[in-house]
Amino acid sequence: MKDRAELYQEIKKFFKQEAEPLLKKYEKDRKEDMLPVLLQRTCIITALLGFLGGFIFRYLIILSIISGIILLVYCNFSKNKKIRKVSGGYSLDIENDYEMIIKRELMPKFLQIFESNLKWHKYNDTAGSPQNYNLQLDKLEIFAQSCIKTFDDIIYGHELDVPTDIIETKLGVGLNNISTVATGVFAVQLIPFGVIALIIISAVLNQMWIITWLILGILLTIIIGPIVLISRAKKAVENSRSVILRFKIPKRIKAHTVIFEKQYAFKPKNKIKPFQKIVLEDIEFEKRFDTYSTNQVEARYLLTTLFMKRFENLKTSFKAKNIRAEFTGEELIVLIQVDKDMFQMGSITKETTFSTFIDMANEICSVLAISKQLNLDSKTGL
Repeated sequence: MKDRAELYQEIKKFFKQEAEPLLKKYEKDRKEDMLPVLLQRTCIITALLGFLGGFIFRYLIILSIISGIILLVYCNFSKNKKIRKVSGGYSLDIENDYEMIIKRELMPKFLQIFESNLKWHKYNDTAGSPQNYNLQLDKLEIFAQSCIKTFDDIIYGHELDVPTDIIETKLGVGLNNISTVATGVFAVQLIPFGVIALIIISAVLNQMWIITWLILGILLTIIIGPIVLISRAKKAVENSRSVILRFKIPKRIKAHTVIFEKQYAFKPKNKIKPFQKIVLEDIEFEKRFDTYSTNQVEARYLLTTLFMKRFENLKTSFKAKNIRAEFTGEELIVLIQVDKDMFQMGSITKETTFSTFIDMANEICSVLAISKQLNLDSKTGL
C-alpha cells in the first residue's frame, strides 16, 4: 500500500484532472435539482409530524399540503425533464440519478490510485455487474433473523493476496421496532381524551393542582413526544449504516464461529448446527464479546490472543457503534456499524469537494489495512 503522502499527491492530481471539471459541469444541475428534493423532504417530515402528533401537531399537515403544491407547481413548470417526470406520477429519483452519474464517471478512476486492483459496483445497478459475483449474505449468522438488509456501494479487490469485498449496507431492526412505533402513535392519538378525563376528575374532586401538573406534562409531551416517535420510526425503517468486510483467507475452516458484542442475544438461524459458547483466554475480550462455535478446538486455534487484541482495536479505529464477525468456510466476514455513508460522492444536497475524496481514501485505507492487522494472509493461526 502507498504511504499517505504519496496517496495525497495522487488524489490531488486526480481531483484537478478528473473530478473538478466533471463536478463543475454538473454543479448548475445539482443546485437546480436540490430544491424539489428539499421540498419533497419537507412534505414527508411535516406530514409525519402531523400524523404522529395527534391533535397537537395537526396544523403541520397544512404546511405539508402547501409544500406539496409548491413542489408540483415547480415540477410542472421546470425546464428540467427529470423534474417534470414527478408531475407524471413517477417517483422523485433525482438524488439517486445525480449520485450515479458522478460515481460511474469518477469512482473507477479514483480506485486506480490504490495498488489493490480495486473495482466499484453499485449493488442495484446492472451496468458493469461483475460476473459470478454472488454476495450470499442472507444466511449469515451475524444478521438478526428479523433484519431487513439493503446494499449500497461495493468495492472489491485484493490486499496482501487476500480477496477483499467492502459492502455498504443498511440494517433494519424489523417488526419489533415497528410495533413499538405503532403503539406509540396510538398512545399519542389518545392524549386529548386523557387530558379531558383528567380535567373532569380534577373538577369533581376539587383538586385543581392536578391541572397545573397536567399543563406541564402536556408541554413536555409536545416537545419530547414527536422527537421520540420520529426517532423510533426512523430506526424501524433504517436502524444503521454498516459496512460488511468479506475476506477470503488461505485456510480451510471446518468450524462455524461467530463473535458478537455482549448486548446481542445469539439465536442461530441454522438450528441443526451445534453452536456452543466459547470461553477465551483474554479477560478483556470476554467482558466485551460473546463467542460461539461448532468446534471449540478450532475456534481457540483461530482466535489467538493477538487476533482478539487486533479485533478490539478495529472498533476503536472505525469509531464503530458495534462490531460482529463470522468465520465460515474459507471466509471471515466482519460487520461494522459505522452510522455514516463511507463512500458518499455526488450528494445533491452537499457539494462534492477535494475533502470528500480524502475522507473516502482514508476509509478505504483503513479497510485494506485490516488484512495486515488481523494477519489474514497467514496459513496458520491468526
